[in-house]
Amino acid sequence: MYQGTSPYGGPAARYYQGPYGVPAVQRSDEEIHNDVTSRLEFDPWVNHQAVKVDVHQGVVTITGEVDVMNEKRSAGDDAWDTPGVVDVNNQLHVRKPEPLARARRMAPG
Repeated sequence: MYQGTSPYGGPAARYYQGPYGVPAVQRSDEEIHNDVTSRLEFDPWVNHQAVKVDVHQGVVTITGEVDVMNEKRSAGDDAWDTPGVVDVNNQLHVRKPEPLARARRMAPG
């Protein structure tokens, strides 16, 4: 398994797919919801307060608005990495960044 880091600073090893044919773990939706929420809370790449998690029959749906695409991807990976998850519906929206010219006009805080 590749242990380096990605060019964007995130862990490249996170995207290792692992062995195929691993049996699915049967868990309740409440257990999955608690684990996904916990993973998001402890992931330094995700603002967990901006992400809403719903679970129905092992399918995790995450909604909300995040700052960058890497945050969306990381949140989806956190859900996929949770035992018992059958599918992930990542409906997070990435905020449109403000133009640099507008940011420069604002007085420093």
